[in-house]
Amino acid sequence: MNLSELARKLKITTEELKEKLPELGFDIGKKAIKIDENQTAKIIQKFKEEKRKKLLEEKIEKFKNIDIKDDSKKKEVKDIKNSNHIFIGNSVVVSQLAEKMNVSVVKIISELMKNGIVANLNQSIDFDTASIISEEMGYSIELKNIEDTLSFDDGLKDDLKKMIDKNNENFCLERPPVVVVMGHVDHGKTKLLDTLSDTNKIKGESGGITQHIGAFQIEKNDRKLTFIDTPGHEAFQSMRARGGAVADVAILIVAANDSLKAQTLEALKIIQEEELPFIVAINKIDLPDSNIDKVKNDLAEINLTPEDWGGDTICVPISALKGDGIDELLDVLFLVSDIYKEKLNCNISGPAMGTIIESHLNENEGPKATIIIQTGTLMVGDYVLIDDIEGKIKSLKNDKNEFIKEARPGDPVIISGLKGLPRVGDILQVIKNKKDLRKKLKDYAQKSNASNSNASVKSMNKDNNAGDTMTSLNLIIKSDFLGSKEALTGSLEKINQIPNLKINIIKNEVGSITEGDVLLAEDTNSIVLGFGVHVGNLASMIAKDKEIVITISKIIYELVDFVYQEIEKLVPPEVQMNVFAKAKVLKVFSTGKKQIFGCLITSGTVKKGNKFYLKRNDEIISFGEVKSLKIEKKEYEKVEPGNECGILSNLDIRILEGDLLEFYEEVEIIYKIVKQ
Repeated sequence: MNLSELARKLKITTEELKEKLPELGFDIGKKAIKIDENQTAKIIQKFKEEKRKKLLEEKIEKFKNIDIKDDSKKKEVKDIKNSNHIFIGNSVVVSQLAEKMNVSVVKIISELMKNGIVANLNQSIDFDTASIISEEMGYSIELKNIEDTLSFDDGLKDDLKKMIDKNNENFCLERPPVVVVMGHVDHGKTKLLDTLSDTNKIKGESGGITQHIGAFQIEKNDRKLTFIDTPGHEAFQSMRARGGAVADVAILIVAANDSLKAQTLEALKIIQEEELPFIVAINKIDLPDSNIDKVKNDLAEINLTPEDWGGDTICVPISALKGDGIDELLDVLFLVSDIYKEKLNCNISGPAMGTIIESHLNENEGPKATIIIQTGTLMVGDYVLIDDIEGKIKSLKNDKNEFIKEARPGDPVIISGLKGLPRVGDILQVIKNKKDLRKKLKDYAQKSNASNSNASVKSMNKDNNAGDTMTSLNLIIKSDFLGSKEALTGSLEKINQIPNLKINIIKNEVGSITEGDVLLAEDTNSIVLGFGVHVGNLASMIAKDKEIVITISKIIYELVDFVYQEIEKLVPPEVQMNVFAKAKVLKVFSTGKKQIFGCLITSGTVKKGNKFYLKRNDEIISFGEVKSLKIEKKEYEKVEPGNECGILSNLDIRILEGDLLEFYEEVEIIYKIVKQ
């Protein structure tokens, strides 16, 4: 046989064959072209033996790295949880620490009391104190480097907020207080806002859950209040935080029949971080199972003692459904606002500045944004800059969708004329003329590029350190509103906190799903998520043809659950060996490819077809399968422990008396992500 033909038969190159033959004991000479028939057969047999030996060695090595456990269940679920390693700054709010550790606030407060420290959920503790109680609860804690998290945008916003405060020092009037309403889902927040604004938002919301931020004003006794509508589902944590950033006073709504819940405590944390005065509205007092005293007692337990119990926390019982207590609630809001009225001083002269609380893309009018004015007066025709987005105000609309010519501090207003979509929380500033606008844009671009360059280096370093076992899922996200986009992104980022799991967001924009999105999904092997948007006809056809997954929903947590399910499918199952029986070799009757030997079953039940590995001197040296089981020449399907039997099996090596057999089954450990 020609050497090249033999190489093809063995599925290697001729050069590799020439190098391998001397290692296997065949000397054919450096210039050999053909090999005789007898030697060819021996070479093929030797290669088969070498291949089998290599596979056996790989299997033995694999078993060394696999947990071998006795009496395991056939199927198990392994939870993937967040790491017990957390980062905080020089100080941390008690409720925020509880959230990071995924434990109840009461537990944190109890641990603090054990260490002689009395603090409520809204108080801050220093890094050293947090370290002590965290370590006692099994967590390691590390000081967060503020420079790593402070972006150029954050610095810009701080500067702009200082400019707002400075401009308002020379105040000429008192603006309407901005009120944010927060609370647990289904506790009646949307119904309260519905009653206050005399609209029926709840019918337009998917699943009865508010999906994006809005704002409106009400008037009572010639005084105005501006309300920000923040979403009520836990998926919108980032949007809640944005809502709190521009507010002057907060309403914490608690259902009288349900009392404090997880999102109630989350809302309290945001209120404390923003240092907002707040009122507790105890809702649903019209229900037969309402218990106002229980709510007050639960508040007292977290050191928020109600005012009528001798504390400082103002509680107002209401029924948002029937309108009971609403007038009292508004009176208290004005009263609290009067106590902190220095915060309401504003200057209507000069260029306007304000905070974006929502933005979306209108198919006919382009980018639109809702803004709360904080200083100055915004007018049609003004040049504006929102971070790196420029524009000229084409129209202003109030909360009643009426066109207006100007907006003053405290007013919520919808603006058009922007050249891009601003982010929720960005600050709008009016620029006097086009020349100043161009200069500001140039300065912003230079600083932003430098900041982004540093961030890219950090990001690349982080990715390079990632292990090869990372499981990732690529996503293309399209949303109806910018606030929805940020909320969905924030929820998905929780997955990136789980070791070895990563979400890669290839594209994240506001607008409908187009054919370009589908083609990008094909190129990047991505799933397309759509929140509150529709799929174009052409995009739908292309997706069907190319089998691209597109998932649409009007409820964010449905999309988040879908992503969790998809990434769980990608995590490879872990294999574990479950040893269910053991035997000792007493005598060997025949050897060869199929060997017959006598055994004593020392534990477990052995059945025909069971797999086993052979141990000698406590090391795994071979693997086999039970082909036949006999006791005194009679064949059996199974043999119970304590019995002697004969076994027919295939083994790669010769079995010896005294060898041990351990019978096993492969168990798949299915991974399940535990949502935090």
